[in-house]
Amino acid sequence: EVSYYDMAEAADGSILIVDNGFARVLVLDPDTFEVKKEFGKYGTTKGMEFNHPGFIGVNRSGDIWVNDSMNRRAQVFKSDYTPKYVTGEAKTFVGAFLGMGGMTIDADGNWMIADPPMATIQAFNAADGKYLHHIADENLKVDESTGQRPFLRMANPVGIWLNAPKGLLYICSPQTDEVLVRQILKAKGGEKEGVGK
Repeated sequence: EVSYYDMAEAADGSILIVDNGFARVLVLDPDTFEVKKEFGKYGTTKGMEFNHPGFIGVNRSGDIWVNDSMNRRAQVFKSDYTPKYVTGEAKTFVGAFLGMGGMTIDADGNWMIADPPMATIQAFNAADGKYLHHIADENLKVDESTGQRPFLRMANPVGIWLNAPKGLLYICSPQTDEVLVRQILKAKGGEKEGVGK
């Protein structure tokens, strides 16, 4: 059964719609809303195979990131909808996922992905998908590579959005009914945070 989950705008203006019911992404004409193309199918091991695809995003280069949620990996496609790389796996350490929430793009164009069960947000290099750093450390320790400390109240981060010019990261936490706001500073070790209900 068709089950639309998330959508984004492709580099050419097409509308991308994730259909997790049929494990695919539909590419719609922005004027007629007719399906021009689709990519992906159900599967658990190969590229172009999805198991419950979820959130989708497009970066400045036109690359398309699709959270392949039940496979606990992300698949990235070029602007022509051909595979670029796959990153992540189902494990409980950095560079892998226990769960997959929303995504946003950082000021450098890299991918930031929420992992609700791990209460963390991880960043991945847009060029090759390699793990860069995480913001909320599940052990509540400062991440020495970034100087960022964890949110003590962050629970089940799902939706995230970065206002890159202001360096503000907004995090929806449905478990606590809060939207957390964190200012990401360039200086190592510095950040501010706030909470809204």
